[in-house]
Amino acid sequence: MTRGKKFIMIKKMNSFGKRQAVSDGWHLFWQNWKLLLLVVITIVVVQILSSVFSSLFSGDLSYLNILLLGIFFLVGGVLTLGSMSIYLSLVDGKPVSYNDLFSQWNLLGWYILGGILVFVLTLVGYVFLIIPGIILSIRLQFWMYLCIDKRIGAVAAIGKSWEITKRNTGNLFWFALLLGGVMILGMLALGVGVFVAMPVVSLATARMYRALSPKESSVVGS
Repeated sequence: MTRGKKFIMIKKMNSFGKRQAVSDGWHLFWQNWKLLLLVVITIVVVQILSSVFSSLFSGDLSYLNILLLGIFFLVGGVLTLGSMSIYLSLVDGKPVSYNDLFSQWNLLGWYILGGILVFVLTLVGYVFLIIPGIILSIRLQFWMYLCIDKRIGAVAAIGKSWEITKRNTGNLFWFALLLGGVMILGMLALGVGVFVAMPVVSLATARMYRALSPKESSVVGS
């Protein structure tokens, strides 16, 4: 069992910004590095196994292989939702454990439906001169956090993500570039830095979500 640093939420978040989110993510990682490395390693191992299986049996569309691919997809979904729940709990200062990685399996239906809807919407946006796709990707990025945090359905979460990111599109674009820079630095650190960069980026994103969540919605600073 571990506990994240308790951040004090203020009513006005105008002073909260991109660099603060990354800084909070960095500090939270080092406070919980053992748990977070175990979470990242679990996810990476599952992804590697899924990729290896897909490449080995790419030409075999038997019912068994399709079933196994489906299982890998569902397991990946459970791990994605569970890890996001862990990141958000750490940001909120709540106690978490490794078992929480498997705690959100009941949201798989929303995960599948929301994933399809967001993929279609952003794909259409990229078809129309790319920029609308970028805007949609930025505005809809928090829908899974809303499903986990507010226990609302995928469609409602997508709409709420669009709402809470209103007036913050530009800052969130630069935030995404900043997170991309963190990932690049992680890859440059002999590759192993990715295992630090991934949870730092995820924690920073969860921190940004919490700053923009309905109870604390505001324009984000730099």
